[in-house]
Amino acid sequence: MKCSACGKEFDEGFAYCPWCGNNATARDDVAALRRIAAEEKLRDLRRDEIGWGVVGALGLIGAAVLVALIGTTWTAIGSPPADLAVGFTVGIGLVFVLGIVGLVLSYRKSKQRKDFVSRLEKGKFE
Repeated sequence: MKCSACGKEFDEGFAYCPWCGNNATARDDVAALRRIAAEEKLRDLRRDEIGWGVVGALGLIGAAVLVALIGTTWTAIGSPPADLAVGFTVGIGLVFVLGIVGLVLSYRKSKQRKDFVSRLEKGKFE
């Protein structure tokens, strides 16, 4: 390990530089804390990306399933009352919009994670 104050080399086990007495662990601790914070941020971004992706996929699949179920049910029993048809249509629309919003947010989290990784690769810890 190289001392940040005097520049002399010494073993890793020392908490202080044996030559000048500079605290050698403080710099390493800060770097370790930054690395841990970066890993936590990456984990959180990835978790959010996956979570919103699941919400988006379930929303789109749910809307498609609702359309299929309601369509086959209405075909079998005939036309529903107008207020029921409007309610189902609005519900399907909301589930579909939730799916789209989930996929958009998942994409944004993915982009944030990739940008963060590129900054980390350039050596810019946050």
